[in-house]
Amino acid sequence: MTKVINLRKRNFFKPEITKKSFNKINIVNSEFIKILYLIISVISIFIGCIFFKNHNIEYITELCNKILNSFQYDTYFNVFMLNIKLEFAIYLLLFYIGTSFLGIPLTPIPLMLKSVFIGYFSSFVYCEYEIKGILFLLLLFYPMTMITTTSLIYSTNESLQMSKYIFDCITNKNTADNISIKLYLLRFIILFGISAVSVAANSFIITILAGRFNLH
Repeated sequence: MTKVINLRKRNFFKPEITKKSFNKINIVNSEFIKILYLIISVISIFIGCIFFKNHNIEYITELCNKILNSFQYDTYFNVFMLNIKLEFAIYLLLFYIGTSFLGIPLTPIPLMLKSVFIGYFSSFVYCEYEIKGILFLLLLFYPMTMITTTSLIYSTNESLQMSKYIFDCITNKNTADNISIKLYLLRFIILFGISAVSVAANSFIITILAGRFNLH
């Protein structure tokens, strides 16, 4: 009889949430967010392509020309510095957003800006140089871009989690997250380091091969 009562009291439709299962839920949510950011990035690239077709902005087009000329004619140091400055500006903006308790809806913006520019630059190179431009992008631009954008997606997730943590602390919500500004900074340094290594390696390849395309 006691066993029957115990069975009736137990709710089979709401399994007990243990610490282990709670951490698993957090991991799943984190992975879902990264996939969502990936989708946002792909959509933003297409937006950049459409934007170039319908609104050819002189300032952005000049920047595309500057990057292309640098790839073809500049020294390794200049090519590296140009690329790393663009990456650093994006990471710095993203890091700052993550330290704001109102930064949660703003975290995708740096990723979107970079992705839109990727689409704009790709359309510019294709429209100007057609097949040669496509080969140039495939060999010298997209490999680096894939690595740096993936790293940026992970950084965007870190920024989101940090901003959420700060918001929960300010609003006096209970939070079990083990997050600190030092850990946040360390993760950003590591992820930016991955992008920097990719930029360094790709800049070396660019200085060797870019001039052989004769795009001008």
